[in-house]
Amino acid sequence: MLGHHRLSIIDLKGGQQPVVDKSSGFLTPPHQVKPFCDKIEYLFLNPEKRIEMGKAGQEFVKKNFEASQIFERIETYLKPGN
Repeated sequence: MLGHHRLSIIDLKGGQQPVVDKSSGFLTPPHQVKPFCDKIEYLFLNPEKRIEMGKAGQEFVKKNFEASQIFERIETYLKPGN
């Protein structure tokens, strides 16, 4: 079992990254399967790091992608004088 903290290992381009590399997950080069699989194996073999990164990922998402945070940033941007 991988535990109750979900991890992110992603391959994507553009936009804001939903992962801080080596802190809340791993970023891997696009279209390269081996680095992606290597990170999965690393996390499988290192449960303490897996838990640590899972917790960091949850905090990062709450801070940066939670709806209330996004709406607050939009509201601040739309206020007169900004």
